[in-house]
Amino acid sequence: MKKIIISLILLVLTLVLIPVNVKASSYGDLDIINEYNIKVDPRSDGTLDIEYHINWTVLDDESEGPLSWVKIGVANKHISQLENKSADIIKNLEYYDDDGSFVRVDFKKKYYQGETVDFTFKLNQSRIFTLNDDKTIVEYSFIPGWFPDINVKSITIDWKASDSLTYVTGDLESGYYHIEGSLGHNDTLKADFAYTRDTFPDLNPKKDYISYEKESEIMALVIVFIIVAVVVTIIVICKVVEYTTNDGYDANSGFSGHYYWYYQFYMPHTRRMGYNRKGESIAPSRPTVIAAKSSSGHSTGGGGGSCACACACACACAGGGRAGCSRKDFYNPDLEKIKEALDK
Repeated sequence: MKKIIISLILLVLTLVLIPVNVKASSYGDLDIINEYNIKVDPRSDGTLDIEYHINWTVLDDESEGPLSWVKIGVANKHISQLENKSADIIKNLEYYDDDGSFVRVDFKKKYYQGETVDFTFKLNQSRIFTLNDDKTIVEYSFIPGWFPDINVKSITIDWKASDSLTYVTGDLESGYYHIEGSLGHNDTLKADFAYTRDTFPDLNPKKDYISYEKESEIMALVIVFIIVAVVVTIIVICKVVEYTTNDGYDANSGFSGHYYWYYQFYMPHTRRMGYNRKGESIAPSRPTVIAAKSSSGHSTGGGGGSCACACACACACAGGGRAGCSRKDFYNPDLEKIKEALDK
């Protein structure tokens, strides 16, 4: 009977708690993206100039407030030359490392239900190509940032055409290979292109995506090792403090010279009893210690000691921001944040 009651309680708690984590999409999407256009122009060094144009409409400004900023997923952290192409709309534009690689776009005003924001920005993306086995073909497999809780009516990728292309995706239109589609929640669109190696005279083979991936994995392992080492060190320190800390009283503190060292090292079992200088047994005595109470009610005195170590991390998402997704970027974790959290 007790097992049945416990099972019912767990079932009720599950049913009660599950709705707390239900996304806004259960009630309807917060936004819809009407147009998501990406234009790609490769450079001679193999990096890509990418222009993003997004037309975004707010459907719900009550669940999480009006739209004031967004983050758009990019391929990795190696972006540069961020350019604001909508200065009248965008207040601030910056790389945003938030458990992934993003560009954060802050708007000059808030957008409410039924309102649409249309904005454009540009960047240079590196560490994104790969080389075939004999290093004669430069390949790109590009997936723009996607959206877990937002539908995209129309997405297009326009990739600059070239005579040296050996593999393409899409149809040639006005000097660009054109790919289009629509995206549901978490859907993606992929573009594959390949060039002969001589297309990029300034390309550095060591700056390819595979090398970036290997470096990312190494950095992830280093971070894990550092965290484990720090935790182990803290535990060891706690144990050392616990076993070496005492109240400063020694039952044999009255001994000195020959008798002290004899009973201290050759007859360790006698240390619990206590002896005077003549080796005569005496009843051990200990000072009376009264534990004081701190304002919080915790004991602050006494004959023993202990050590407690803990680390707590918290993350809060500002209201009014909607997120896209990118491939998770482990290459550049914030070591200072990890150190700060461990210090706490």
